[in-house]
Amino acid sequence: MLFDFMTLAALALAGLGVIGLYVGYRARNSSTMSPEKKAKVFKYGLLAGLVLIGFGMLIYIQDAMSPLTPEKIVQIERWDAVEASGQGVRYIYTVRKTPIDRDALANALRRQLTESVCEQKLYQAAAKQHISFEFVYKFADESYPAIALSPAECGE
Repeated sequence: MLFDFMTLAALALAGLGVIGLYVGYRARNSSTMSPEKKAKVFKYGLLAGLVLIGFGMLIYIQDAMSPLTPEKIVQIERWDAVEASGQGVRYIYTVRKTPIDRDALANALRRQLTESVCEQKLYQAAAKQHISFEFVYKFADESYPAIALSPAECGE
């Protein structure tokens, strides 16, 4: 999902606000309306536009500043499957070719994931909230070696 519901709501309100401002501006420059009507439409268009843009900004800021949760991470990440469960996030990725030495691959993936995950701001913020991560690599032959990371592995 590219945008979550709150982001879309904020964008919709801001868009409606811009439309309100446009209607007010167009009314002010209209040659077919009476001066009283121009003033009224301009005033209410301006007021509605600013209020809607303000609410849109408020919703967006509130959503952006809310604490990071496993559900938020699921909305951000893209894998075959990303699931939020309790205080953790589970990523499932399909490896199309089965390696000869799965243990060596699992160890290499664990090292790589620990290094890259611990450097990323999203995971650093999640670790501060004690959110754990499990990376599950699914192989073509139906074996599922799980590679799990927890906030402790990132130095928390």
